Amino acid sequence: MPYGSIKVDNFIHSDGSNPDVTVAISSLATKASTTGAMFTGNIDLDNQQSLRLKESGASSTHFVALRAPASIASDMTLTFPDALPAATTTGVLQSTDAGVLSWANLTDTENQWTKGQRAELTNVDSASGTLTIDFDASNNFLCITNEEITSVTYSNLDANSVGQTGSIFIQYGGAHAVGGWAATSRWAGGTGGANGAPTLTATQDKVDRIDYVIVRDADSAGNQLVQLVATLNYAK
Repeated sequence: MPYGSIKVDNFIHSDGSNPDVTVAISSLATKASTTGAMFTGNIDLDNQQSLRLKESGASSTHFVALRAPASIASDMTLTFPDALPAATTTGVLQSTDAGVLSWANLTDTENQWTKGQRAELTNVDSASGTLTIDFDASNNFLCITNEEITSVTYSNLDANSVGQTGSIFIQYGGAHAVGGWAATSRWAGGTGGANGAPTLTATQDKVDRIDYVIVRDADSAGNQLVQLVATLNYAK
């Protein structure tokens, strides 16, 4: 196929509705390919523009964006770790004052809080006389009774829950007895098992508070134990 060469310094292009744009031929070597390019220098995005990482699909519309704050007191560089976190690390990134990032395991970090820390109070209901306390759901639980409760069971009571503390509040919507605590319960006063629980108030509009801690010592079946102390007969 015949071909030839044209020697020019610039070319001009237009979409027909906007002013002509002049592009210097010498600048073409600095243009990146839309199908991928290797940059050997810094890339500047001006005026708080974003680096957008689009979702998959030819017609994708959503993205995750990174951008600078509106005002920066001084230049800041974040340097990422050179490896993924270890299996025993929670994978939280922490930074030095020089912007060097590393993986941190916050569960092994001692913290001093200067403001109040609060655990939520999770409402739980009984069903067919059974109240289930899910220790993965919360630390503190409130049950407003609407029936007799003949069985109190625990879920997610395992080695990962050892050391968890909290309270179980029983607010009486009627004169409903509450009993049948799980056999892994251990009550203050030396009694243990389901039959060692104290007799709760069971009076309408009264509240009992049962504080608990999950301990490492397991019973003969290998279950974690829950130590409990009951404080009874609060006004609602």
